[in-house]
Amino acid sequence: MARSLAQAHAPAVLAVQSSDLLGRAIRAQRLSQKLRIDDAAGLCAVSSGALSRLETGKGGVQFDTVLRVLDGLGLGLALMGKATPTWLELSRTSPPLNDDKP
Repeated sequence: MARSLAQAHAPAVLAVQSSDLLGRAIRAQRLSQKLRIDDAAGLCAVSSGALSRLETGKGGVQFDTVLRVLDGLGLGLALMGKATPTWLELSRTSPPLNDDKP
């Protein structure tokens, strides 16, 4: 029998830089609510396979599915500026490469 989702205490901010880290955070949240993967998937209206792929960081999960799972487990997504420069910023400050010179 599926349980109802309860609000669990999640970390205030977690800087997610990989699908693996996101998956581990989602799994920890699910387990903190004592939900089996099939029960959580049903409550989030996603397949058990999609939730499993998400939790293991395997990819192949649509972004709207990720958002549905986050919301269903009481998590959210926030964007913030990085403390380190992006590749685009670095490319703008580096001199262009000139491969034509001997």
